[in-house]
Amino acid sequence: MIVSAAMKILLVEDSPHDRVAFQRAFKSEENKPEIVHFERAEDALNHLIAMIGSGVAETGDSDLPDIMVTDYKLPGMTGLELCRQVLDLNLDFPVVLLTGGGSENLAVEALKTGVYDYIIKDPTQGYLRLIPIVISEVIRKHSEKRARIRAEIALRESEERYRKLAEELEELVEQKSRKLVETTRLSEIGTMAAGVAHEVNNILTPLMGNAEFLRNIVLNLKREGTFEGRTDCNCGEIFQELEPIANDLHDTSKTLQTIVRALTAASRNPNSRPCPFVIDPETRISELISVIRMRYKGSEVRKRIEVMVEKPDRPVLMEADPTHFFQIVVNLVINAVDAIETSGKIVIKTFRDEDGMSCLSVADDGPGISAEILPHIFEAFYTTKEDGKGTGLGLSVCRQLAGLNDGFLEVESNPDSGTVFTLRLPAVNED
Repeated sequence: MIVSAAMKILLVEDSPHDRVAFQRAFKSEENKPEIVHFERAEDALNHLIAMIGSGVAETGDSDLPDIMVTDYKLPGMTGLELCRQVLDLNLDFPVVLLTGGGSENLAVEALKTGVYDYIIKDPTQGYLRLIPIVISEVIRKHSEKRARIRAEIALRESEERYRKLAEELEELVEQKSRKLVETTRLSEIGTMAAGVAHEVNNILTPLMGNAEFLRNIVLNLKREGTFEGRTDCNCGEIFQELEPIANDLHDTSKTLQTIVRALTAASRNPNSRPCPFVIDPETRISELISVIRMRYKGSEVRKRIEVMVEKPDRPVLMEADPTHFFQIVVNLVINAVDAIETSGKIVIKTFRDEDGMSCLSVADDGPGISAEILPHIFEAFYTTKEDGKGTGLGLSVCRQLAGLNDGFLEVESNPDSGTVFTLRLPAVNED
């Protein structure tokens, strides 16, 4: 069986003899196709346009033909022009052209128009026998093409859905990562704050005692004109007595200012856009060390680990966001502390590299990082610490922050020889 019973053919043929011959071509078929014919191209075109108007074409109604076969020479509009206009309607069926005397030019023009195939009505070549074969083959190819197009569309739509899903998942992961980073940072601030509270309380005790002492002296001088019960003191003696107390008050206030500035820097949101300033690492390092010491106040860490700062011959200034700088260096020092298992030393130093970048390195003499772990050290969520002791985000975030400030964060390490992290940032000249 070549043609199924469901086959619908739209035939446009003005010759009654050729219409009968066309129908006769299917006489040997077990299942005869349903043939709707028109004599004029205009009538066939209007019939199809009416189908479009009724919504048949959009809904894929079965009233649409499976194929259109049209003669080339017709009264009025030619079969080739009909093919052009039908194809412009974007109807989902193929077109075959019949011609009484074909030429290469006509064949080329027909195929360029979008006609699937053409048949020359030559009785000597047995064209009636070819009609069912050609029509069946054209419909088969068209069905395969339609299925392929639909599969491609479905694939593109599927890819688009998965792309959007991947973007949504990426955004969700980024949001969760930012939230986790913020939670980790706030937890770290909470740990620091506990040490700060204890340290500030220790500082406030002598500060308040000295302030109360000065207050009483001022009140006595104002009310009685006496200093520590004496009326014969001159200004020089009074200044000599008060100068150490004033100096102590000044130094204590500076210490409090350092603590507050460091904690304020830690509390700023690191996800905000960088606000670069000229940074003197030496000044910042002293503040950072104060905060880190508070973090480990009362623990064995302060007894077994020595933190050293190597000062450069010349000041090394760098440009970076102070908050980002603080977060990077604190994280590097804390990691160095965690890496030293028993007792050891951490060395912080600043220098200029060969490319003119201002650099800060944090080196520890711990066990080092193995060659298997080192390539993954900056990957997000990668950690070698025990559960609950690390999120695996610290170094990943530090490298991102360095990049936001046009810098780099690098690591060098060998087992049993310690680890060195180097932060490279844009340099600033002293002048």
